[in-house]
Amino acid sequence: MVNEFQRLDLEPNIMCECQDLIMLLGLVSSGFGATILPLSLLSLHSLGGLRVIQLKEQTLISEPKVIWRKNSYLSKAAKEFLKLF
Repeated sequence: MVNEFQRLDLEPNIMCECQDLIMLLGLVSSGFGATILPLSLLSLHSLGGLRVIQLKEQTLISEPKVIWRKNSYLSKAAKEFLKLF
């Protein structure tokens, strides 16, 4: 993401990074800052009071991740799912 800002000769003031969509949109709703999200995620949240600007150049790439809690129980189905990666 930062590389894309550099390509556009912009320097963002990154105050924090957040992986939780609900918390992130809550921070934006409270006036804490702004964010860049895939448009598809915005349908998951009420956008009352938020301004959405669609980016013209869509060169950003999202990399999905699989996460789970360390040292905790994983079901057999979850273990089999993880074998796919």
